[in-house]
Amino acid sequence: MIVRHVRLGTFVPSGADIRVSIPQRSHDMLAGILLDAAVSEARGENARQAAQRLARERGQQTGAAERDRVKPGRLLHELSDPA
Repeated sequence: MIVRHVRLGTFVPSGADIRVSIPQRSHDMLAGILLDAAVSEARGENARQAAQRLARERGQQTGAAERDRVKPGRLLHELSDPA
């Protein structure tokens, strides 16, 4: 059941069908990010910052590819519909 917060402590069904999935961990992807980060640190950037930068870039690329593949609906429009 999907709920929408109405007031503090009170929830009612929203009627919207929202699905969320969390992908399994990919140790190969993590290893690739860490290896690429080790060899691509920008000037003034440490290994952690490089890994975070590469992870963000890869996440954005993966998300964009998945959105193109799935072609999701207009979630914000559906949530704002008072009907």
